[in-house]
This record gives sequence, C-alpha cells and structure tokens, in this order.
Amino acid sequence: MTYAEDSGLWSSLASDFKARLPLRQLVWQSPGGSSRNTGAAQRIISSLDIDIKPYSSDLFPMYAPGGLSQNSLFMHIFFVGCEDLEYYKNNVRPKLKEWLEVVTNKKHQEWMIVHFLGGEAAKTRPASLFAMGGGTVFDKIKFDFSLKKDRCMQFRQTGNEVRDTECWNDLFDRVKEGFVSAITQQVAQQEEDTRRLEQQRLMPGWNYCQYFLLKESLASTYELIGFYDESLLHYDELEAMFYQTLTEQGAPWFHKFGGVEAGDDCPDILNTDRKPYRDNITQSNITIFDFREYLFARQCRLLFLMNSPADVCQRTKIFVVAFAKTLQEYRVSLIRNFRESWSYSVCMRIVRECDNVVQGLPLSSGAAVLHDALRAEIVQIARFQLDRLGAFHKLCVNPLHPLDAAEDGDGPGGDDDSENASRPLTNPELVKALDSTESFDKLYHVVTDMAVRGFESSGRPRAALALQSDLAFLYFSRQNYAKAAAIWDQTAFKYAEFGWHQIETMLMERLACCLYLASQPHLLAVDKAESFVDELNQAAISMSDPITRANSELFGVSIASVTNRVGDDDDLVFELRINSVLVKDFTMTLLTLTLTAGDGKEMVCTNSNVVLHPGKNTVHVRAPKSTVPGNYSPSVFQMMSGKLHFNYDLLPSDRKKSVRMHETLSSLSMSASLPLKRVSNEPDTHVVVEILTRGNSIKGGRLAISALTSISLSLPKSLTGRVNAATDSADVQVRETVCEIVDGKITVPDMGEQQRLRLLLPYSHAADSRNTEHKLKMVLTSVAGDGKKRLFSSIVKLSLVPLFDVLHSVVDSTSGSLVQMAVMCKDGPPMRITSLGLSAASGAAVRAIAIPSEQIAFPNTPIHLLFQLDSVTGTSSHASHNQSLSLHASFVSLADDRVWHARHTGFLTTYLRKHLIASMDPIEYASFGTLDTFKLDLESLVPLLADEDPSVRDSLVALLTKLYERLSGAAMADARHGNAAIPSALSYTFSHHAPHLFLDVSFKAGDVDVMLGDALPCTVTVTPTSWTLASPHADTVDAVLELDLDLHHFAIAGKRRQAFKLSRLAPTVFHLHLVPLMAGQVLLPRVIVRVNSIAERDVGIAYINNGGQLDVMPRRQSAKIFVADADTGGGGGGGAAVTPALVKARLDQMSPYMGGGRSMTTA
Repeated sequence: MTYAEDSGLWSSLASDFKARLPLRQLVWQSPGGSSRNTGAAQRIISSLDIDIKPYSSDLFPMYAPGGLSQNSLFMHIFFVGCEDLEYYKNNVRPKLKEWLEVVTNKKHQEWMIVHFLGGEAAKTRPASLFAMGGGTVFDKIKFDFSLKKDRCMQFRQTGNEVRDTECWNDLFDRVKEGFVSAITQQVAQQEEDTRRLEQQRLMPGWNYCQYFLLKESLASTYELIGFYDESLLHYDELEAMFYQTLTEQGAPWFHKFGGVEAGDDCPDILNTDRKPYRDNITQSNITIFDFREYLFARQCRLLFLMNSPADVCQRTKIFVVAFAKTLQEYRVSLIRNFRESWSYSVCMRIVRECDNVVQGLPLSSGAAVLHDALRAEIVQIARFQLDRLGAFHKLCVNPLHPLDAAEDGDGPGGDDDSENASRPLTNPELVKALDSTESFDKLYHVVTDMAVRGFESSGRPRAALALQSDLAFLYFSRQNYAKAAAIWDQTAFKYAEFGWHQIETMLMERLACCLYLASQPHLLAVDKAESFVDELNQAAISMSDPITRANSELFGVSIASVTNRVGDDDDLVFELRINSVLVKDFTMTLLTLTLTAGDGKEMVCTNSNVVLHPGKNTVHVRAPKSTVPGNYSPSVFQMMSGKLHFNYDLLPSDRKKSVRMHETLSSLSMSASLPLKRVSNEPDTHVVVEILTRGNSIKGGRLAISALTSISLSLPKSLTGRVNAATDSADVQVRETVCEIVDGKITVPDMGEQQRLRLLLPYSHAADSRNTEHKLKMVLTSVAGDGKKRLFSSIVKLSLVPLFDVLHSVVDSTSGSLVQMAVMCKDGPPMRITSLGLSAASGAAVRAIAIPSEQIAFPNTPIHLLFQLDSVTGTSSHASHNQSLSLHASFVSLADDRVWHARHTGFLTTYLRKHLIASMDPIEYASFGTLDTFKLDLESLVPLLADEDPSVRDSLVALLTKLYERLSGAAMADARHGNAAIPSALSYTFSHHAPHLFLDVSFKAGDVDVMLGDALPCTVTVTPTSWTLASPHADTVDAVLELDLDLHHFAIAGKRRQAFKLSRLAPTVFHLHLVPLMAGQVLLPRVIVRVNSIAERDVGIAYINNGGQLDVMPRRQSAKIFVADADTGGGGGGGAAVTPALVKARLDQMSPYMGGGRSMTTA
C-alpha cells in the first residue's frame, strides 16, 4: 500500500495505523465461483501483512508482454489535511489529479482519499462521520473526485476514544474492501491469461517459460494472501505441464541440461536466490537442471509454510529418485560422482530443514510417526549414495548391495577422458569422508545410525535391521570382527521372525566366522592362507560330484574389451579382467563365456588350463564366428577347476558389450519365390521354398513356416523335395526325397555343405487382395556335429508378381508362321538374359530372326523377339494349329551377378564406401558428372589391419588400390544406377553470449512539415528491455549519449554529448532541437549510446530509427527565370537557342528546391 499527503499528516497517523496491522478476517470471493482446492465459494484471509510505502510512480512494476509482470501494489491512499478552499484549489487539487491519473491508469489498483480533521476543527464540525456541509474542502473533494464508487471519506479525530475507534474501524473496513477488490481483479485477470495461453499450447511459437512465469505470478498472488494450498496446486500443475510438453515437444525453451557450474553437485536446494532463476526463465535461458531445482524449492517452501514437513519428505524421496535417473542419462557432461553427491546433498539439506521446522511445531503422535518414517527413508537414500561412493573409491563393498563402480556403463560419473571428470566434488562433508578410511567410516556410521533411529521410532524394525547389517558388513571388511559380531549377535536371529531365512543363514555364517576369527587371530597369517589354497586345489581334483558356487567373492570378473577381426574366418576374442583374492596361484581347467541372441541362438567362447595369479589377471577367451547372423550379448561366465565350478552373472555394463554377426558366405540362407515354369492363362498356385546350406550341414532338421501377412500356406501330408549340389556345373545330380509333415513342421532331409533343397508348397490368398508383397517366417532346427541343437531363423519376402511378363502373337502364312513375342521383367534389378529359344512340341523347325545371344532386360522395358515357325511335313494344316510352343530363357539377376572370391567382403565394402564418400569433391562431381582422381588413404587403412597377417594385409591393400583406380573417373550415371539416397539430418551448434543489458534507442523527429532554418523538436528515448546485471549495477548504470551530427546538414540546440544515469525502472528521455541547414531529403543524425563500467559484450543496443530521412522544404515557393530570345540577340548575343523543352528540363531540375515537389508550368 502507498500513501500520499499534502501537509505531513502521515507522521501523526503512522503509529496508530501500523498498530492495527496486520489486516484480519478479510472475506475473499473466488473469481471462479469456488476454490479449486477446497470447493468453497468464500474463503477467509485470516491475516494479511501489508507493507506501507510513500507514493512514487517508480514503485509500479514495468509492463511486460503477456501479463508477465509481477504486481504487489494494490491500495493507494491520499491524506488531505487542509481546510482552506483556495489552498485546496491551487495546491492540493492539482496534486490529487496527477496522483489519480497515474493510479487509475494502472491495472488492478484501488484508491481512496481521506480528508483529515483534527483538534478544534474536528470538534466544531457536526459530529456525523460523513458530514457534508456546504462549501467545505471535503465537499469539493467529493465533487471533484467521486465517481461511480464512493472513494472519499472524512476522518475526524476528536480525542474521544470511542469515536476515534469508530473512525479507525471504518477506515480499515474500507482498506480491507479495497485490498480484496484489487486482489480479486488481479487473480481473475491472471487466471484468464493463464487459461488462454494454455489453450495455445500446440500452436507454433508457444513458449513454456512464458507460461510458467504467468502461472507462477498467479501462484505468488495466492501465496501473498496466505492461500498456500492454492499456490501449491498451481506449481503442481506446472510440473505436470513440464513433463507433458517434454514428452510431446521436447525442451526447445531450455538452454541446455546444465549441472556444470561450480557447486551444482552440492546445492542449497531451498535457496531460490542462489541463482537468477526467474531472470533466466524470462530470457528462456535457464537449464533443465536449474529449472527442476527451482520448481522443487518453490513447492517445498509452500509445504513448510503449511507446516507439512512429512509431505516435504515424501516429495523429496520421489524427486531425488526420479531426477537421479535423469542425471545418470547426462553423466557424460557432469563431473564424476555428480549424481551421488547431488542426491546426498539434497537429502541431508531437506532433513536438516525438517528438523528445524519440527522443533517448533506441535505434532500429533500419528503425524510424528509418519514424519520419522519418511525422514528415515530420505536418510537411507543418502546412505545408499555413500555405498556407491565407497564402492567407486574402493573404500567399502557391501555384499548385500553389490554396487560396482561400472554398473551403469561409465560408473557414477562421466568419461575419464572428459574435461568435467577431472573436476572435484564440492560437498565438503563428502570430500572429507573420501579423503581417508577413518573419515568415511565415521560419516557412514553417523548417517546409518540416524536412519536406524528413525525407522525404530516409526515402528519399522525390518528396515532398521537391514541398515544395522550394512554397518556390520563395513566392520567386517575392516577386519573389526568384534564390532561386527556384536551387531550380528543382536540382529541375525531376528530375520527368522519375518521369514527371511536365507538372509538369516548368511548372517549366521558371518557371525560364526567373526566369532572364530576374533578368538583365533593367528589364522589370518599368510602361511595359513597359502595352505588353504593348496587344500582347495586338491579338493577340486579329488571330488567325485561337482560343486557350483554362484558369484563367489573369491574372484571378481569383468569384460575389458572385444576383438572382432575383419576376416570372416577369424575368431571372436573377449578380453577378461579376473581379480583373485587368493594369496597363491589357482589353476582353472576351463573358462567359458556364453553369448546369446534371440530365438535361442548361442555362442560359447572358451579357454583351457588358465593359471590365475593373486590380484588382477588378464585372460582371453575365443570362439569361431557363428554362421547364424544376430546380435550376440555376453550373459554367463563360468570357471571350472576340476569338480569345483564358479558361475558369475555378468554386470549390465558387461552385457552391453554385444557383437553383431553378419551374414557371410558360410551362412545358411532360406528364400521363397514363385516357380519359373508357367503356363499361359493359368494362375500360380505354388511357391518354391529353397534352403541353401553353404558352410553348414543339416541333420535331423525340422522346418516351420508361418505367414506374417494375408496369405495361407497349405501343408499336405508330405512333400517332394529336390536336393542338388549348389554348383554351376551342368551335370548336377538331383535326388528326390519325400519330406513328411510332422506336427505342422516339414522334415528336412540330411544335407551336407553347399547343397540346395527346393520344395513346392501350395498357397492361396483372397481373390480381391491387392497385396502382392508378403512375409514368411522360416525357422529351421537341426543337430550340430557336437550334438547341440542349432536354430536358424529368417524373415523372407515373397513377391506374388512374376519376374517376367510374356506376350505373344502368331501370324500364319502358307510357308509357316511368324511368332512375335515380347518379354519384359517386372520391378526390381535388371536381368541379363544369356539365351533365348523357342521350341514346338510337334517337332516343327523354329528359327530365330535377329535375336542377339545376350542382352540386358531393364524393368518394364520389353524385349521383342521374332521367330520363324516352319510347317510340319506331311500335314495339310498349318504348323501352328493346336501347336504347343515353349519359350526357354536363361537369365541372371544383376543383383546376384557377383563373384565372391575374397574372404573379407564385408570389411572391404564398408571401408570402400566410407573413404569414397569422404574423398569425393561434391562441387566438381556435380559440375562435370564424373569422379576425379583421388588418393587412397592407406595411412588410415593400415592401423585397422594391424592384427592381420602380413600376407592378408598386403592382399587387402592391393585389392583396394585396384578398386580405387577403377573408380577414378567413373561417370555419374554409373554411380546413380541402383542407388537410393537417404536424406541426412543437419545439426548446427553455435555459442551465443546473451547480453545482461539490452536497450532500445529510438530517435523521433517532429511530425510537422519542417522549413529550412526552422527548429525541429526531437526526442531520444533509451529504454532498458532486459536487465540482469548484478550488484553494484542492480538498478542504475552510468551511460553516455552522443549524436553523430553532420554540421553541414543540421545545427543543434543543446548538447551533442551528455552523460546520464540509466535506470532499470523507467526509460530515459532526452529532448533537443535540430535546425536543418539544407533543403531536400536529409539524413537524420545517428544516435550512439555507450554504457560505462560494463563489458561491451554484456550490452546489446537496438537503434530503432537509425537511417531515417527528413524532407526539408525551402523558404521560397516560387522562382523567376529570365530567358533571352535567341532571335533578338538578347542575353548577350551569340547564345545557344533556348527552346521550351530546355526550359522545362531546367525547371524539373530545380523543382525539388522550389516548394518540395510542387508542380510548375511554363508560359
């Protein structure tokens, strides 16, 4: 609230006025009809604290587009104390008019005028509170300023306590009414603006940051009047909208993810002044990390104001767990252990704040139990972060929580080679704890004990038992067996009460071990440990039955790297890191690493007779590459020492190190197509299923075929299969075999390598179906030579469109017939037709006319054929009568017309395409249509082949050299043939420094027509549109205004250069006069603004009117021109002839300087 006065009244009223604050029991009517949170139409504002300030126009917030400005001014009172009418008319009324003009032009403002009478003047007037005697100052005030609503009152201070109290009560009733009215108007407007902006969410240009600021202004208004539940509801809606827009549109309004500033891993999460959050949101320059912290802090602050620390703990648990997963996704850009440090810092900060709030808050027994339980859960989350940090820094290992440092890919932080990875943590508590084992144990004990006491007081003994066991394991790892035994002695037997028998058994074993080691410390000697290893080796050899131990702590296993050499026949090699805690060498007879893919595909890498030394060992396991394509991932690792087996489930980070096995020349292939033998005008009813074994053998095979599209396959009781060798030899022997159908699967005959099986399978599909492309799933199971079951699966495409269309026509003649045929291949690769021939079943002679021996058939392009058919001797009819003619063609698809002589085809193709594209000049290629000669980059090729044999390496280099020489000078038509270019996505990143101060500078000249020599009034306005400067430039900065003036064009009345104070709260306006010295179109002066003590890169200035022109008219509006007549010899005689056209041309040249473009005529 602001106050204004004319005679220093406030100093005498201030103490009494403030003594009646805060305002109490204000009745507030929801603008929406009912409260969204409580549903009530009316709510009581029990207490409203107001801040009273002297009136100033600078107090009003600057206008922001879209209603984003935050207003906290609602009520304005003007105190009038004069009794003299003349003084009122001459002095007070002008002030009131000026004050009222400013206040009424602002939105959501209420005002009133109080005429104060005190002392003898109050006693001599009528006692009525609102006396309206004629001719008084109060009467004039009401006459001048009373509008539809009565906003004027007369305050009489008589010294009578009862009457004075009535006056004060009436004044405060009006003040409360004004506050309620102004706040209601503001809330209604904000809700309408928010609703309108939310409806535009899917429109282009919508900005979540603007929506957030507008809705937060509404939430702040509710918080201002004490409706914290309504305010929290709006923040919850903002959070829900954030996740919804993040899913639908991404996060284009946020600068980046963030979390890279110093101290971000150890934030004071509840301090909203730690960073300029709102300024960054206003500029859409806030990071996702800062925004989520700011939103969470605002929600917690409201919950604390509502005295709900239990709700704060519950929200903290949900927020920390969820946002920690997001931090893990961005771990590469964050410092090492950022997630753990941030989670620990947030949890402990919330716990400390809740403890402070609960101390002065009376809680019921139920609320206290709930708070203790939720607080203990937060402390437990913080303790879990210590587990992760301890595992990463090798300070502790808890077998109940096996958290490896690399369990999530790169461990609890970013890459070791990144710049952020080298930055240290900033949480002093964690830095001290990680500095030494003693400090870590002390902090671990304090945090664990805090969580245990919380769970015990809230009636959750099982959670307390789990934490106590963690503490015992820490003592056990420190070889402090007495303390570990003391804890397990009290807790181990309690697990049976809850049915946790497996945990009880493990802890009982630990307890027995602790008690034994605590009483026999000499057993920890080195010689005793070595004898234990010898006994273990001897027992593994002599045992009759195998014993399997899963995930034994004797050894630690991880995958270091994978070597997949380029040769198709090269082995797949995995490098393993095995850490042995034994004090002596231990021999493993067999190591196996099992890799699995979908549909039961499996590979096994092995190594034999491996000696594991104490400490870290590097071991390699290898396996031949699988002929079954797929993506193989490591799953289980097993080590065998005689009858003693150790099985290890690999960590998720190791499982991600998968290997892709591509199809090679040795891979079995399956396909389906229409038969090539066709009869005219008869539909196709069968498909040909083909199996090519290549480098595989099949024994006891079963083939299951299922349709994935709208086609039906009919399986009879048996099928006839044709088996032949997959060679190009002409004398291939074909054997027929009967394939039985058992349980819907086709029995496949035994076949060796490089053999082909063809089956003719009936099919049907809907007559009205237009789908010609179908998919079949084919699964073949067989038994390998080692007796293991093998599985081959493939999704094959079946096209119901024949490869060729054939048209024919016959023209008969007496000597025979002419047979004209057209052969056209359908969509797909071109076909090379190697031979064509026509035969007649009757034995008539057929001669081909002008048919080449070999040609290329392009898609949808017919090849025309002409044959001469002679008549058959001894018949009276034409040879074509009831004649059966057969066209025989041999063709090869150009897609399959390749020679696979090299063993490294996959590697060669990939390398060639990569370096061909990199070395091609696109401009030259587009201009001339050919590839210029380029140099083969052998330097990048040789390192890739470093593991290969020298002979293989030399052969590959020689082959690639020849291929490059052949490709040099290739035409564009060759390169474009059969190539389907895929559009690429462009990503352009640049760095932009946003200025902290942005100014709009406008130069405006008068709108009147200006004459040469007249004074032209001008205005220069400097308006700050963005101000995020820190102290000492929070409100004002020193600046200089300068006019770049051409003295040939203008003279200036005023200063060309002047210093001024630039204010954040209001624009700065300069008035000056310019005198034009030249007529015509004159360029206006250029305005220059410089801001002192601020770096140039932090200031952005927009000169709005620079480059404007001014039309200056001359003083004289007419001119006389004397022209000598050439015929009379006037004008000095001997002059050139002057014609009317010449005169008009001269007048046109002078017209801009004679009346501003007015038309002129010649006599």
